Amino acid sequence: MLALLAVVLAAGAPGGAAGPGPAGPPVVAIDRAADADPVITEASLRLRAELATAGFGSRIVTCDVDPLAGPADCPREETLASISLARAGDITSIFVSSRLKNGLELRRQVRVQPDDGGGDARLLAVRAVELLRDLQVEVAATAVDDPEDPKPLEPFEQPAAAPAPARWHLLAGATTLMIPWSGKSTFDPAFGLLIGLAVRYGQHLLAVVDAAGPFVNSLPIASQTGRAPFTGRALDQAVARVSLRVGRKSGVEGLYAAPFLGLSYMHLQLGAPNLNGSSGQPVSPLAGLGIGETLRIRTSWLVTAELSLIDAPDLQAMDAAGKTLLTHSGHFWMAFDVSLGLPLF
Repeated sequence: MLALLAVVLAAGAPGGAAGPGPAGPPVVAIDRAADADPVITEASLRLRAELATAGFGSRIVTCDVDPLAGPADCPREETLASISLARAGDITSIFVSSRLKNGLELRRQVRVQPDDGGGDARLLAVRAVELLRDLQVEVAATAVDDPEDPKPLEPFEQPAAAPAPARWHLLAGATTLMIPWSGKSTFDPAFGLLIGLAVRYGQHLLAVVDAAGPFVNSLPIASQTGRAPFTGRALDQAVARVSLRVGRKSGVEGLYAAPFLGLSYMHLQLGAPNLNGSSGQPVSPLAGLGIGETLRIRTSWLVTAELSLIDAPDLQAMDAAGKTLLTHSGHFWMAFDVSLGLPLF
């Protein structure tokens, strides 16, 4: 199939008519900018190898290639076709063109998103050759019926401007706080609501400020004799955090890690005969690490599930004189959040 295609290409190319001596393989120009990044540089070299395998000669041409408009004033002498590569951010543009004898130029272009391999040099080279093959089949079919009158060249079709993704999201959801308090024989999760605000910085980073609560639970208060504990005392909690979601693929979508710092508010309702007042540490610092995954639905809505491990100080209860009466250790806390991110702007 490749050999047959090469014969058709040679016949349709300028100078492809039989002449003295064997004709060399049709030459394809590979256009790239002088300051091309490493992805484009590697893709150009891989493209030469792919073209050689497909039966084409090639040469690399240094000229201006705009990521939207395509190549500008790139030389085309003695070439069958051209493949131009350019990048803008993480998106790679591939432009392929071939000119008929009458001056009409057929063109193809594709913008390869990061998720589709826009940063993979090997995949870009393969896709560029596939575009060239498709275009040359159309060139061969068009040359049969096309008149010899020259026609003006048409510019590359400009892709419709995609709406910019929302940078800010409002977060809302539910969360579970799980603390293995000392002195408790059972492990009781406490449930609360979560609300927050997230802002995207680049492709791989999402900053989040959120608050969760109220978490309502209880702690047993031991009697002075140590025989039987008093009944459980109400414990109310709330948590506020600042976290950074970092993902190898994206901080906004897919798997991510989220280190965070924050504050925890705890109010232990005492009221036992030997205990008066409330918790001696109503607000304390906390730090931790979350692992989560975000799925995108309906284009811009984000659904996130995150499991966190939290290190927080122990809870101490003091009397009115400031004497420590009891200490409850929370060891390491755990939290599980499920939230929905709604785009703002």
